[in-house]
Amino acid sequence: MTRLTLENIEENSTLRIVEEIEEGARKLSHAVNARSAKFIEDNGFEVLDRKAIGIVANREVGRLDASTALDLGAEIYRSDADAIMQACGNWKSFPINEELEARTGTPVLTTNQVSPWHVARMLGVPPVNGLGQLLAGKTPA
Repeated sequence: MTRLTLENIEENSTLRIVEEIEEGARKLSHAVNARSAKFIEDNGFEVLDRKAIGIVANREVGRLDASTALDLGAEIYRSDADAIMQACGNWKSFPINEELEARTGTPVLTTNQVSPWHVARMLGVPPVNGLGQLLAGKTPA
């Protein structure tokens, strides 16, 4: 929640509100990122670093090019990390998983990948190549 400032009903005041909405969305994005990191840590994993892209509108995330996942994954990469986790079910991350893994030498885990991986394991579906190490069965379960 945020408070928006409307001083007068005129164009400039309305434009300032739009700027405030964008800033509020960035703050919310960082809060969601922090909550996600806490969830991961509460489940026994150490989060070494994190970064939010500053977008909270799910449709807007869905419109992002897959290169944003590649760029952010490469930016957040740390050599002492066991994996790179990219969370958001509407983010086009499948196309870049293998490239990011090749670039960093680190397994990439994404929301879009972990969910079907878990279902495939429950159903006994064989590994799938081309979507990253996890679905190819190349990472420890």
